[in-house]
Amino acid sequence: MSSNVEKKTIALGEVNSLVIKIDNLNQQQVTSAPKNELLPFHFEETKDSIGQNGNSYERKVEFAVFEEGKFTIPELEFKVGDKLLKTIPYEIDVINTAQKADQINDIMKNKEVKLIAKDYWELYKFYILAALAVIALIIAVIMIVKWGRKSKSAPVVATNQTLKELDSLKRKNILKEVTSVRSMLS
Repeated sequence: MSSNVEKKTIALGEVNSLVIKIDNLNQQQVTSAPKNELLPFHFEETKDSIGQNGNSYERKVEFAVFEEGKFTIPELEFKVGDKLLKTIPYEIDVINTAQKADQINDIMKNKEVKLIAKDYWELYKFYILAALAVIALIIAVIMIVKWGRKSKSAPVVATNQTLKELDSLKRKNILKEVTSVRSMLS
């Protein structure tokens, strides 16, 4: 069994490859991890091809890494018949090749979009409705404060009104007539 990694140091997103070869199989079946699941999660597998004939097995995995740092491809297990074969672990350095002075180019230019009244309504309808609700609430509070209170007449005013009405009755001599009617009835 032999294994080989094309590059030990790669740039962010650069494609690298791992090749595993097993010779002298003597018609035995080779089993390993399923396609696109051989490498750990840091390694984004872009291509995984397996070639096997009666006497040899070859698996080529192309991968990329999208984080900076040192990552390890662990020992990979391959079962040939009843034997368990393992590859050696590889350490891959991933570096960022971008420089601060590098100019970043847009992929696509910005497009200008024409908006109509309906588009503005869709964008701002909740703000408009909230503002209208606040205005209605303020008007309701003002109306309740101004006209919602019942005018309570003071007890002094009610007493004065009663005394005025009694005075007017005295002037009409109704009170004397009532007392005279009472005395007649008794």
